[in-house]
Amino acid sequence: MDGRARPRQPPRHFRSGELAPRVSRHSLPNGVEVVRLPERPGDDGFAAALLVPGGALDDPPGLEGLTTLAAHAALLGTGGDPDRLTPPARRALRLGGRLVPVADGAVIGWFVEGPARAAPRLLALLADLAHRPRLPATRLRALAEMAREARAATRGLVREDARDWAVGLALKAPRPLPISPHDGTLSAVHREDVARHHVRLWQGREVALAVEGAGLDTIEGAFARWRRGPPPIHPRLPCRGAVPYQGWMAAPARDAAVVVALPVPGRGAPQRAALEATLAALDRGTPSITLEDRGRRAALVLTAEGEVRPALARIDRWLIRAAEAQTEGSYDQAMNEARRRVAHERAEPRLLAAAGALALAPHPGAPRAGQVATPLAQLLADPDRRARVAIGPETARRTLATWGPVAPLTRRTTLCAPGAQ
Repeated sequence: MDGRARPRQPPRHFRSGELAPRVSRHSLPNGVEVVRLPERPGDDGFAAALLVPGGALDDPPGLEGLTTLAAHAALLGTGGDPDRLTPPARRALRLGGRLVPVADGAVIGWFVEGPARAAPRLLALLADLAHRPRLPATRLRALAEMAREARAATRGLVREDARDWAVGLALKAPRPLPISPHDGTLSAVHREDVARHHVRLWQGREVALAVEGAGLDTIEGAFARWRRGPPPIHPRLPCRGAVPYQGWMAAPARDAAVVVALPVPGRGAPQRAALEATLAALDRGTPSITLEDRGRRAALVLTAEGEVRPALARIDRWLIRAAEAQTEGSYDQAMNEARRRVAHERAEPRLLAAAGALALAPHPGAPRAGQVATPLAQLLADPDRRARVAIGPETARRTLATWGPVAPLTRRTTLCAPGAQ
């Protein structure tokens, strides 16, 4: 054997001929999974996206949002930079390209594009970001302070915090699950926290690389020094008893609202296409509705303003409509959406769609379409799966308590203590 990457037959969920013409998938000897998109006629550019699954469920307890912060912190400097005055974004700029971090709740990583002649050095830059971040402490502190100032200037933080708590309760986590770091994380984080978490995210997982405008030899050369580490240990916070399904955050009566979240199929799951088709077919005006991805898992979040009882009634009516109007989804629908994204004129959505599909591909043994235990309509209609968080004065807590026990919540609350049995 010569150690070179060999084309492999992709599994059913990402067969090359289905996604786009002349798409090919390869496994490098060091475990990096590569999908190469066809070059476009008359386009001499290069683009690549390097992603791994990563979200709030990977955050260490007490450092919520650290996964997103780690993706941004890697841009502060790497061991491959020519000097300390040339961080990664400037390296890309000097090569005629651009570099952006990716952290959307389901995946993290970076996207880079530039001229084809710079492909080897831009690919090497991606490898440096994943394996050789320097994370200078002074720049990291400045980054955290900038994030704190931006968060302080944001209106509606209580509602955002309630959403993050509702997602956490729906996914049976004893803490909020934000995408962006909270104030507590930004105040307490140290370089060592980010460095350890970066290693946990990148060196023990299957890495997905989507490339357009570079040959396999170029890709192999850029990632020749990549070494895969041991499997990551997912942080868990032990609990006494079960995670509650109801919470309350104190706020003035003028800010009263209710946030309801329920677990739904994540990206790559067989029923995700049906869920997205159902949401697209229904009026989303009231309540407001978002689909919140957290790694391979997801929650549907519905927010209604006003007092608890009428707000919950509006949410219940919408979920009943959604269950009744549930649109049949299939693997073919998911692939049609992936084809649409891969056919996009801009390189960034093309590459992120391809790398994201590869990074979030179902694990071996995951249920296939038609084999899912819980039908989507049942997921939407079952009130026992819903987590509820009320925002408002004490009267809101008392009203919500008529449905069951209510846990008082704050931005920094955790419902379990380290070492709890």
